Amino acid sequence: MNKHKVFHCRIKALSSIKDDIHQTIKTGKKNIQKKNVAYFATRESFRKFLSSYKLEILINLKHHEFESVYHLARFLGRDYSSVLADINALDSSGFITLIKSKKGNRDVSSPSMAFDYDVISFEDDGYHLLFPLMENISVVA
Repeated sequence: MNKHKVFHCRIKALSSIKDDIHQTIKTGKKNIQKKNVAYFATRESFRKFLSSYKLEILINLKHHEFESVYHLARFLGRDYSSVLADINALDSSGFITLIKSKKGNRDVSSPSMAFDYDVISFEDDGYHLLFPLMENISVVA
């Protein structure tokens, strides 16, 4: 069985996040979040975040390179501003990165995976969802 690279999504109470911030301020030591983990306040916030549109973006970024958000939007057949909003949300949550560059006199943002992962895993108190980003992954939970 192949070992898959997993992006983990977990629940973390807002009070715990505040405690982490206070601890960082108090000690001066940064609480470094792992690159393969994103935290959400509730299951519902995760469900709202990972829409089918965002999942489609992630699947396509896994398999293709796009020189800009505009090219990704054209490839998906979606409105640029909607894709840009999804890209910004995915970027701020650590799922992807935006590589900024100049093309002539224009600023260009090129989206790519934050790291090489095959599966998004959501775990909370025995509740477990898997979202494969590749066709050849069989999901067994």
